[in-house]
Amino acid sequence: MIPGHEDPDATVWRVPISEIETRADDLPANWAAAVRAVTHDLEFLRDGRPLDIQDLIWTFDASDSESMLIGAQSRTGQDGFLVGLGFSQDAPAAQCTVWTASAIQDELAGYRWILWPFRNRVMLDPQVIGGVAVWVDKSTSATVPIGELHGGA
Repeated sequence: MIPGHEDPDATVWRVPISEIETRADDLPANWAAAVRAVTHDLEFLRDGRPLDIQDLIWTFDASDSESMLIGAQSRTGQDGFLVGLGFSQDAPAAQCTVWTASAIQDELAGYRWILWPFRNRVMLDPQVIGGVAVWVDKSTSATVPIGELHGGA
């Protein structure tokens, strides 16, 4: 549990990134798809301070019947974040993916000084286009589906 957020009635999923392939199915299907896609992309196109993503634990908190809080923290529990901005538990997987990508992107850039995903001096923007979660390069309008980044994307 994220320090300072101890709601005993909440449904909370904590999924270590190192166990994402076996533990993501504990989440609702739309959120499992989101966390798998974003976790894949965290391996690529980072700029800034070093980050051991295998040290991170995703947190998804369904503390009421409608919204989901998204967060991550280190295995040591010394730092982390948990945000909730009206993220609907029942949203389509593409929207859940964009919310998850945006939450970790904001955390990395704002508090850890890591630009991600970062290509050609531009941070890619997570959006839903045509029902698909994509990264958008605002300088070229090029897109790549979230979950399909690679080293040369």
